[in-house]
Amino acid sequence: MFKKYAVNFLDAQEYLVAQDENGSIRVYRVASEQEDALSDLYDTTTSFSEYTVSADGQTVTAKFADCDQTFTYHLDAQDGKTKEKLREVAELAGHQFVADPRWTTRQFGAKLIDFMANFDDFMSKQDDERWEWWQKLEQCMQYNLLWHAGEEHNVEWDEFDQCFIGDDDEDFINNKDEIMLMLDDVIFDSLQEFRFQRDVDWWGVGKLAVLPNLRVIHLEDQGLNGYINGLEQLTQVEKMNFAYNDIYDEYLAEFEKLSALPNLKELDLSNGSFDTDGEALAKLRAALPNCNIIV
Repeated sequence: MFKKYAVNFLDAQEYLVAQDENGSIRVYRVASEQEDALSDLYDTTTSFSEYTVSADGQTVTAKFADCDQTFTYHLDAQDGKTKEKLREVAELAGHQFVADPRWTTRQFGAKLIDFMANFDDFMSKQDDERWEWWQKLEQCMQYNLLWHAGEEHNVEWDEFDQCFIGDDDEDFINNKDEIMLMLDDVIFDSLQEFRFQRDVDWWGVGKLAVLPNLRVIHLEDQGLNGYINGLEQLTQVEKMNFAYNDIYDEYLAEFEKLSALPNLKELDLSNGSFDTDGEALAKLRAALPNCNIIV
């Protein structure tokens, strides 16, 4: 019997991560021909109604409640490769599980088991947090996100007052099922480049700091001068593009706040209105020594 275990159906693959009474960690995978049958039983997390472990620890046979079929799990990591396999399973579990590289195999396995065993509760909490985040966004940011998801046709936007004006707009942006589907599938899990729409404000841009895969910000040809408040909060971003904006020498100092971004590798200021040989640009380059500034 295991000290503790967790079974999850992750990315069409069924894994069992278990901890023996002596603390050692084992990673099993269900027989490939049984994966389809398991996917019909549940979506993500469950537990066995009964199970047995072979004497050599190589296989686990198990049953689930309300199912007569017996499933067989085979040891999927051995010969010192358990920690590598744990990393693979953690990646399938999603970016929500953050492993500390200092963890031993036993620490890694124990924490991953706890995460997997409470996966459904975690996802429910995550949904609540994402929905609260959406509701607190400024309408201009909501519109920008709708555009990225191809959903902007569902609302009517007033460029002058920077707000939704359609009769059904409020119902749409407060439709939790529709919005959560967009947030989960498009915004949080997939969005890598954010392109702000011309004539749409970007108040509250710092709130995009929660998007884990966001790497590029596009603000080309927006009629900007040097006001970039909030962008310094996007620590995950690697590239920012401000090409074709009215950025003069006196505004370049504003960009020095981007030194707070540890991953920023490229800043495109090309076709601006500043002196490319001037002192202001030299100061900016000194403030961002690890960033390629394109002029």
